[in-house]
Amino acid sequence: MELNRLAILTGACLVALSGCSKETEQDCIINGLKGINDKIVAAKIENACVDKYRVAAPPLPSPTKMPDSATSKLTGRAGTSFKKISLSLHNGNDNWRVREVTIWALPSDKKDAPDAASYTRTYKVPILLEPLTASAATIETTESGDAISWGILTAEGNPIK
Repeated sequence: MELNRLAILTGACLVALSGCSKETEQDCIINGLKGINDKIVAAKIENACVDKYRVAAPPLPSPTKMPDSATSKLTGRAGTSFKKISLSLHNGNDNWRVREVTIWALPSDKKDAPDAASYTRTYKVPILLEPLTASAATIETTESGDAISWGILTAEGNPIK
């Protein structure tokens, strides 16, 4: 009995997956189920047809450097905890999807030091910010200061048409 079910299932799946190129997912299911009374076999045929006609979402295009006028519309806050910087960013653009920002960070107690530049670090932060939305990110760091000064240097993203 089990061998007959396997033979029917294999044959039904082959029938469901073969066919003319104009066939739709629904046609595949309807044609594959003709004469099938077994629920398990029917489910396998339906799954095979769904898999055959599944369309993957297109990948996002590679990000490009955003112009300064768009980067200036990115705002947010930053806070620190032990060896972490937590960012909350807002994309004020209605025509850019942000994919990455590069920030600079400096411990606040070093801000006025003559060698402040030697304490400044830059971080590339992957983030997905749709137009006019906010999102958060956390950066691991080697610094353990209580507060930081920070800013956005550059951003990369995709223009929205």
